[in-house]
Amino acid sequence: MRKLKSNQKKSLATNARPGSVYDKVIKENFDKSLRTIIQDIGGFRIVQSKPLPTKMQHTKERDPDELCFVRLTDGTEKMLHVEAHLKDEEDVNFRMCEYHIMIKRLYKKLPLIQYVIYIGNDDPTHIVGKWATESIQFQYNVIVLKNIPYHVFLNAENPETVVFSILANFQGESAEIIGEKITTRLKQLAKTTSAREKYFTQLRVLSNIRKLQPIIEKIMENIFKLIDISEDTLYAKGKQEGKLEGKLEGKYEGKIEAVESLIVNTDFNDEHIAFLMAVPVQLVVDIRERLRNRTV
Repeated sequence: MRKLKSNQKKSLATNARPGSVYDKVIKENFDKSLRTIIQDIGGFRIVQSKPLPTKMQHTKERDPDELCFVRLTDGTEKMLHVEAHLKDEEDVNFRMCEYHIMIKRLYKKLPLIQYVIYIGNDDPTHIVGKWATESIQFQYNVIVLKNIPYHVFLNAENPETVVFSILANFQGESAEIIGEKITTRLKQLAKTTSAREKYFTQLRVLSNIRKLQPIIEKIMENIFKLIDISEDTLYAKGKQEGKLEGKLEGKYEGKIEAVESLIVNTDFNDEHIAFLMAVPVQLVVDIRERLRNRTV
């Protein structure tokens, strides 16, 4: 996901896409989790992969989530295109068909394999891998994460994949038990405080898709002694000087876009957003006020 320029942020309140905060987490983790999802679940056996440029513009601009050249175990070479979707929208079929045509126009010689990774709560009725009009028959592959056993992700050797356990099938186990397993596994794999904060934040965000955020919050508070950001020396100093917003935005610059998206696209209060993104509540208050002023 591209970082917004300052002039682009001005139109965020009217143009932000619902679910973009989830897209951000998925995009950040794609490189390391993609092979597990596509190989272990999709049966697409890759021995080598190489990213391809994702910016395409013909009559309109499209940026695929993931586009790469792959070599399979049988020696064949293909292009792999992957999109992740939270909502079961009929328009996804049109977009996948558009992507197919645009990609094949650029890379004519190699066969193209397309996947949609569906992360929503309900069984999709539109994103089913088949789509037809009076003149077109089009197919792509679909992986529904909620139907995949959670241990496929939990047993991975990288935290980028483990966080997706929260979107998988718990196989009859309670959310509390699964949450404890995930947080314990993340603690094992993420060796530094900053790394743990990153993946715990991702887990908080993704847990909202399954309506499990209160459970994850309780588990993480009980298992880990998380850093209280309100005691951050920068936070305290900025508050005393009355210059909190600029100082905090400098430190948490990488999270500003996600905070803005949550403010615009959800009804979460400031405390909830602050917990999800692991930022001070005051930072959320300041950003909310700035967005409000832009729309006046």
